[in-house]
Amino acid sequence: MKRLCITIDFFPISGGARAIVSEVWRAFHKDYEVHFLTIPPSGYSGQYRIHRLQKVRRHYAPCNPALFPLNLLYVLWGTTSLLKLNKHYRFDAILAQDGVFTGLYSSIVGKLTNTKVVIMDYGATTNYLSDAYWDFQKAVENPAKRMLYSLHTWLLRKSASVAISITAKIADKFAVLGYELAEIYHRMQIPSSKIGIIQYSVDENFYAPLEEGKTARKQELGISQDSIVVNATCRLSQEKGIEYLMPALKQVVDEKDEVVCLVVGSGIMQNFASHFIRENNLERKIRLMGEATPRRVRDLLQISDIFVYAGVTGSNVSLAVLEAMATKCAVVASNSPKSHEKLLADNRGIVVLVKNSPEISRAILLLANDAALRKRMGERSREWVIENHSVKSLKAKITTLLGA
Repeated sequence: MKRLCITIDFFPISGGARAIVSEVWRAFHKDYEVHFLTIPPSGYSGQYRIHRLQKVRRHYAPCNPALFPLNLLYVLWGTTSLLKLNKHYRFDAILAQDGVFTGLYSSIVGKLTNTKVVIMDYGATTNYLSDAYWDFQKAVENPAKRMLYSLHTWLLRKSASVAISITAKIADKFAVLGYELAEIYHRMQIPSSKIGIIQYSVDENFYAPLEEGKTARKQELGISQDSIVVNATCRLSQEKGIEYLMPALKQVVDEKDEVVCLVVGSGIMQNFASHFIRENNLERKIRLMGEATPRRVRDLLQISDIFVYAGVTGSNVSLAVLEAMATKCAVVASNSPKSHEKLLADNRGIVVLVKNSPEISRAILLLANDAALRKRMGERSREWVIENHSVKSLKAKITTLLGA
């Protein structure tokens, strides 16, 4: 049996990365012996064949791609670990899960061992190259801390820029998520023949709409049968537009008493969201649900009528939006990334201007006042996801890049 190594920084993973990696494993584990090289938690005992990139004490990692200069140790440690692993298993291909530091050490090993390397990039490159992604540091009030953060970010992004440049030159193929990310790679002078555009895949059976039992599940959460549930599942961070989402939700619940909002996720702006709710006495109408497992996310989507995404920066379609579409939620999403405009065209959803709370609230209220419109959007959305975002199409694209 052929052997495939997936290199990724940390494990377990969340969000879009979790979806891509799990779907890649699901697509290839019958044809390949799939291995992972990563920094896992201590005591991992899941279904994946995990190899530790380093020996780690509990909650302590001496190398970290998100911190300078530990990112340099990460590249060094990753290179030596993957060389040893490849010597033992003789991998047929390596799938690196970003085009930055993981991609760099994977590509170096690929060149040294004559192993094909495919870079899978679903936004890491964009994050390092985007000034807007790092704007959250401007909110730091302490001048000394702000200066230290700025210096660290400058060093981290400089080293990332070098890593991206080298990886672009020596990797064999690139599987990039969405057309906007593909444009970045084209600007790095990478030939179109080396780039394959992939899309998030969604398990339409797992994220199926709930046909029966919705009322009982609402009651478990203390939500009345007639309530209109608005769901916002995302990382609670500046790039997800939390500072624009919360005022929009307040406007909605102030105008429409039947609406209950569920904000699902955690992050650095969780305190901001919690304070906003308390300050405006919205505990009954806007609920912070905290971090959720994929099953919990699915369960909450199944009782939701409207899904809202207020992201302010991004290079590809939001996975959370696709999961909501699969469960037949009517979707309101910002036009960042621009690909949301195509995704939600033909009455599959409503696209609003980025960083615009009034537009978000108007779109939610439009849907809250029109059950028939919500139903039509939900049905068209699910049909689109099934047709365009299946694991079958993801496997076909990556198989082509692997040359298998």
